[in-house]
Amino acid sequence: MKSGGPRRSSLTLVRRSGVALVCCAAALAGVYCTPTAPDTPEPSAQFTEPVLYPPAVQQVMANANFAPPVGRSGALVKIDLPAATRFQTKSGRSGWRIAVPGGRPLATPAVVDGMLFVGGGFASHEFYALDAKTGARVWTFRTGDDGPTAAVVGEGCVAYNTESCTIYVHDARDGKVLWYRWLGDPLMSHPAIADGRVFMAYPGKDGRHHLAAFELRTGKPVWDRPIAAEVISAPVVEGTNVYAATADGSLYCFSVDAGEARWSTKCNVTSAPRVVDGRLLISQRAVKTIEISAAEGEGAKKQTSESTVEGYNVVDAKTGELAHAEPVAAVKAAYLMDIRRGMFALSTNSTNFQFGQVAYQAYASKAHTVLNAKYNGNVTLASLSDQALALSRAEVATDAQAGTATAQKAIDLAQKIEEASAAVESATERRTLVAAAKSMKATAVKSKDAALTAKSIKDNLSALKAEQSSAQAQDASVGFAQAPSAAKLELANSNLGVGNVKSVWAYQGSRPCPFGKSCISVRGATCRAVDPSTGATAWEKTVGSTEKATRPATPPALAGGKLYLGTTDGTVLCLDARDGRTLWEEKVGGRIIFEPTVVGGSVYVATDDGMLVCLETGDTSADGWSMWGGSARHNGP
Repeated sequence: MKSGGPRRSSLTLVRRSGVALVCCAAALAGVYCTPTAPDTPEPSAQFTEPVLYPPAVQQVMANANFAPPVGRSGALVKIDLPAATRFQTKSGRSGWRIAVPGGRPLATPAVVDGMLFVGGGFASHEFYALDAKTGARVWTFRTGDDGPTAAVVGEGCVAYNTESCTIYVHDARDGKVLWYRWLGDPLMSHPAIADGRVFMAYPGKDGRHHLAAFELRTGKPVWDRPIAAEVISAPVVEGTNVYAATADGSLYCFSVDAGEARWSTKCNVTSAPRVVDGRLLISQRAVKTIEISAAEGEGAKKQTSESTVEGYNVVDAKTGELAHAEPVAAVKAAYLMDIRRGMFALSTNSTNFQFGQVAYQAYASKAHTVLNAKYNGNVTLASLSDQALALSRAEVATDAQAGTATAQKAIDLAQKIEEASAAVESATERRTLVAAAKSMKATAVKSKDAALTAKSIKDNLSALKAEQSSAQAQDASVGFAQAPSAAKLELANSNLGVGNVKSVWAYQGSRPCPFGKSCISVRGATCRAVDPSTGATAWEKTVGSTEKATRPATPPALAGGKLYLGTTDGTVLCLDARDGRTLWEEKVGGRIIFEPTVVGGSVYVATDDGMLVCLETGDTSADGWSMWGGSARHNGP
């Protein structure tokens, strides 16, 4: 149960627990507990209570937390929603926006068959179905508990779950509740729909998380399998398999029909996978050790630090085997570290790059000694001798940016010395000079690595602190001042760098978006197109700054050969997927953290402060990305 929030008194929790126990007992005896709707439903509203199953199925459901809900049925009600207001951008594009009541963080809207579906945000009890062209209300629903996730629409149904702790499935056209069920507390991912089934993860009473499949229109359980932790974002369905990346870094493959466990691997995966041509494209975390030794003659002392990086890998869809031993095209990933680990890594890497500077300065001094004695009127050698002397006497940098610059000077100088060493006549002195240059360069490379790591962490710290503080406040607002152990937030914190319910609820990571031979994603402030087989970078584009956000841009939506991204400064970007060129950008306001939706020539974005925006592009190719992940299977359109 949630604890520490203003809405949950201990008396209320005791009363709810007692009622729930009575209802569970009643269900096993074949008696229904009728939920009480919080508002008077519209005349057209109809509710289907959970059906009763044979005793064996009831026992499985009881073990899996599928107790009949009490007061969680919700109701179709007329929820006040401000009318959409029209706007026009400076470049002439038009659109509409709605300030959703409550001003809460909104997830990606789904747009299907002319209708838009979106929850009222983290901590809300509202779910909205609107006209996608005008923003006008079609139907609205008051949930039985709070925190609707991104909506998933497929096969005439719309499914979503609340963060605490119920899955709902409606008829998409009229909002009729087909079924709902309390699963577990908290639910931080959202469902997938495929082949007449809905797939959802939940924390079980057995202490493990589970991935379960239900019949889409009835809610009848089909299969249930244990997994290590909460699913990252959502399950992904392709062909006859359903894949799940979990917050601890594990990757699973189950059969759609029976839930047969086909393979699993612990690979530090950091986002939901994409499945293309029998391969899974994944983002993957790794930790690199930076070990620097003191210069020869300066003792046997060593200094080490660690650098967290993120890159790509390719997984065989049939076997689960990884193509690369380490992620390719890896970059510094301070955004995958929490404050505590970030501060420790900042300290150790700062110490390490300074230690490295002292070491490469000692090698520069040795190089100077040889050059100063042997340059024999050679102007080039004389100049290099002076540069080596200046480097050896330079003040040790304490700032990571200065440490990076000084290390690069040492790398460049070492390269020049090695190239000019042929001018030294003595073979012995030449070998000594080359050895000093090589050692100087190798040590400076490591020192620069440590300095860049320290800089990336420092650049992220202020944004990380602000984001964590905001997430903690939002957790507390829904009774999660201290999250339950069932959430296993320590696993998400260790692998993904997020340790709050709201943070995991909103987490999408650096999810790959395949285009041709490239894998495109946003890592930190840069959008990159990389060949996942070789690691070669086709193009890269800066799309924000980490000063105010650890992830300043959303994962991209792909439509018509164009990438659509939202940024935390309220900008919608359209890039050419072939080369990363900015085709256009529009400022719509707010803080956009969830992936956009692109349908019917319009881009739909939702902001972290409750603004729902439709931007009309006038481009008919802007179509086909209808919800988070592109479709109800979450594997692209």
